Formats: sequence, structure tokens, C-alpha cells
Amino acid sequence: LEDVDEETLAEGMYAGMMASLGDKYSGYYSEDDYKKLKESSEGKYTGIGLVMEQNRETGKITVAQCYAGSPAAEAGIQAGDEIYKIGEQLAAELDVTDISSQIRNGGTKEIELTIKREGLEETFTVTFVPDTVEIPVVSSRMLENSVGYLQIAEFTDGTSEQFRTAYQVLQVDNMKGMIIDLRN
Repeated sequence: LEDVDEETLAEGMYAGMMASLGDKYSGYYSEDDYKKLKESSEGKYTGIGLVMEQNRETGKITVAQCYAGSPAAEAGIQAGDEIYKIGEQLAAELDVTDISSQIRNGGTKEIELTIKREGLEETFTVTFVPDTVEIPVVSSRMLENSVGYLQIAEFTDGTSEQFRTAYQVLQVDNMKGMIIDLRN
């Protein structure tokens, strides 16, 4: 009845064929899905270093987390900031996944975000070029009695290096004992 994109049809066929196996460990990944899976296991991706959340009722997009050392952090973006516009388009009119795709697939072109921040009357605009961002998967802090606390949230290619760095910082702070948290 209408034109069908051959590539979309083939992707659906392959996904259906794998699903018909009934094996929970088998699946089909499109090229884009496979790139995302690889990025997640490598612990690095091309972007600006934000984790965004979208209110489904209002469409409002806020920054849930900003990775230290990322282009967004260096531009002054903070958790809690609202992404008001991307370029000239209102962010609330887009889906958060669309914004992520625009940022990640933009290559080296500049990304312009207009930000609303609680406590400031005026919005402000920041411009950055996406770069390689390492996802922090290890966090640490010193507890009472010089007990180091080190949490590993996820195992990626960068986990061992992040663990080593956090461990060394705790040692410099005269750690006498350590808790390694692998929950979740």
C-alpha cells in the first residue's frame, strides 16, 4: 500500500528471526544499537557528559548528572539545570533520546544549549563541541575511623583504572580499612 524502506524491513526480519529462537541470550542488534552497546561496555562515548531526565507530563528536560571533566562540566552545567533549548528549538518539544542523538551524531559541530537555572532570572547559553567522555563507574569517599568506601557501579573497560585511581586517593588519605561495594 505504501513505500517500504528495504533496510527497515530487513532489520525487522533479522530481529524477528532471533526472537523466534526463544533464547533469552540471543538477540539482534542494528548497527546503531550495537554502537550503543559497545559504548556502554567501553565506558566512553562521544558527547558532552550529561545524564538527562524528562518529565513526561511537562516535557521539561533537566540535568540529572554532569560528569566531572566533561565538556558540559567545563562549561558550567550543573545537576538540576533545565535544558530549555537546543539550538533554536524548545527542548520540551523533543524527546530526550532525540536530544542525545543530536548531540552524539553531530560529529564535531558545536552544540548550543540554552539553560534555565533555579535562582537565576535569565537563561544563559553555552556552546560546546562534543568530545570523548569517560563514564565514571567508580566512586569513593572516606568514612569514619579512616575506613575507605569504594563503589563500583558497573564493569567497563575503564573500571580497573578508575578503581586504581580511587584506591590511591584513599591510601593518600591514610585509609586503615576498606569497604568495596558491588551492589546494583
